[in-house]
Amino acid sequence: MSATVTAPERIDVEGPTRASIDVTESTSAEIRAFADRNDCDIHLERRGGRTYLVAVADR
Repeated sequence: MSATVTAPERIDVEGPTRASIDVTESTSAEIRAFADRNDCDIHLERRGGRTYLVAVADR
């Protein structure tokens, strides 16, 4: 079964199975809400002094 990544305004959709959101100034509640809305693997990435939560859906 294939999962999809939802795309609210702040999310950068990087491809059909990958999206990221800048969480540098986000609260833990916002990060948790993002994770709960998406049935996919998530991890944090540092890019140029910013922190991004990245969601990767199953293909």
